[in-house]
Amino acid sequence: MLVLLLTIFINSQVYGESSTILKIVPPPIEVRKCLDFTVSIDICDVIEMHAFQFKISWDTEFLDYVSHTIYPPWPPPIITEPPIIGEGYIIISGACLPPSIPFTGSASLATITFHAKESGTTNIFISDVVIQPDQPIMCEHAVITILPSYTWVSVAGVISSYGSDPAYGWMSVFAIVEEWADGWCTFMVPPLGGYKILIYPPLPFDFTLYAAWILNATAVKLNYNASDLWISGFWAVSNVTNPTSIIDIVKLTRNMTIAAGELRISNNWTSFTINMEGLSLYMET
Repeated sequence: MLVLLLTIFINSQVYGESSTILKIVPPPIEVRKCLDFTVSIDICDVIEMHAFQFKISWDTEFLDYVSHTIYPPWPPPIITEPPIIGEGYIIISGACLPPSIPFTGSASLATITFHAKESGTTNIFISDVVIQPDQPIMCEHAVITILPSYTWVSVAGVISSYGSDPAYGWMSVFAIVEEWADGWCTFMVPPLGGYKILIYPPLPFDFTLYAAWILNATAVKLNYNASDLWISGFWAVSNVTNPTSIIDIVKLTRNMTIAAGELRISNNWTSFTINMEGLSLYMET
């Protein structure tokens, strides 16, 4: 065992206070529920280390152990004891054998991969540290913030009105809740007769073609303010009335203004409403 092995090393030098640190890197970690993440256990400014052993522990309500890798900082010959893995902890150790040169400096001694199983805040701790030759060690633990798992949302619908006027067009939105959203809509007021399709060249009556898409979604939330999905942010908006050439259609997408607005999906994901500066419309799935 490593404990017996440590007794063969003779510490002929007495060390005073040192700045040796054993730490978990990175110290603050933010991860999504149901995802894996890896931490490194690093030693900094150690002096002539022959052997090490330490215990890493965690709360099994939040984290599950996945795997580990040990990185002995010496050239061969070396020895690494099989880790002791228990409920919520792992004990890792290693040592060099003569004629290997003891290690001085900073290095990563191991990496450990965890699975984030529950959202909340928890910790990974270092304890029971043994360094040969014996020297003062400061341990730096890690705080883990586990966010709810990603919620992906994809919705599409048919636009049926623009304010109080009949309209026809399409709407599509793809979003990650609390992260970002991308979406667009294009529609015509009034709709083209009973066909309700966008065609070119236009029929001989007045109509306006509208287009808008999300530039920057500043808020993406589920079940917010009586809405199943609520997106707030900035949209690019444009329209053209009675286009007479394909150039007019191209200008629709190039000459756009920026408007603040919001998208609300409600009625159990059956109705969609967009309200923004200069644009208001309603659609159904």
